[in-house]
Amino acid sequence: MNFPENETNLKTPFLDKHSQSEPYITDAEALTNEYPKISYESTNSPSLNEINYVNLCTFLINFTVTYLVGVKGVGTFLSNRELAEKYQSIVTPAGYTFSIWSFIFVAQTIFIIVQLLPKYRGTPLVQVGINYWYFFASLFQVGWTITFSFELIPISLVMMLFVLVSIIGLLISQGKIIQHMEIYTWREYWFLKFPFEILCGWIIAAFAVNVNILVVFLNASAECQVIFAIILLVGLYAVGVAKSCIKQATHIIPLVMAWATFGIFIELRTPKPSITNTFSMETIESVQMAAVAISIFILLQIAVRVTYYCASQQQHHQ
Repeated sequence: MNFPENETNLKTPFLDKHSQSEPYITDAEALTNEYPKISYESTNSPSLNEINYVNLCTFLINFTVTYLVGVKGVGTFLSNRELAEKYQSIVTPAGYTFSIWSFIFVAQTIFIIVQLLPKYRGTPLVQVGINYWYFFASLFQVGWTITFSFELIPISLVMMLFVLVSIIGLLISQGKIIQHMEIYTWREYWFLKFPFEILCGWIIAAFAVNVNILVVFLNASAECQVIFAIILLVGLYAVGVAKSCIKQATHIIPLVMAWATFGIFIELRTPKPSITNTFSMETIESVQMAAVAISIFILLQIAVRVTYYCASQQQHHQ
């Protein structure tokens, strides 16, 4: 699980012998064999390098474009809020749900600052794990923001897919590094991994919603929209359960799934005219109940896993 017993050792909480230094790689040879272009020695360089600067620059560009285009809708650009209302689907979450972007950008701001610090700038999680994945994710997110604002919905969906692929690639890359680390601290998790887990969770949900926006954009029938809505809800539930049940479980992504589906429930409590004019109240209520049920089931699944983990740790110490 991603929630260890103590702050000192996130990966192996019961090891008694370890140092407080970061990072500590138990199998440097395996690391260099898997990533031949980046040696283990290079990841310990105290100097800022290309990856650190690229991360900083792409973050600033992405943040600026997202704020000016996606939030403010400057010039001829339409904001995300305006477009969400224009292409309202039966599974578009309530407006407050999108406030998660504030947490995402705060987490990324902290990551950007931390990855410039001497203690973390050369760690394998940054130099090898993140590498250029964050650059591509930010680049495609800028592409999504601009194409979505111009109502190029099919192209924006492709951009969103590329964002998702990049973030998943980043997390997989980091996971491979963590497998070689004996010392994996709370600080490394919250500063260097958490920002991408919460982003991945929301991009999964946003991609699913954008698929339904495309269906609305194509003027599909109400029946077709309901089919895609069901696929979305089932998909979010599957992701939430899967990510909380795997051996190296993460609860951040399932929590985001629960947040998104609860947002759908809240939105359908007072559906907009575009929804009530398209769907029957029976259909709206059915989707609403399904959304809140999925949110509750995911939270219960997480609660069970956390309870089991805490009980197993307590039994281990007895």
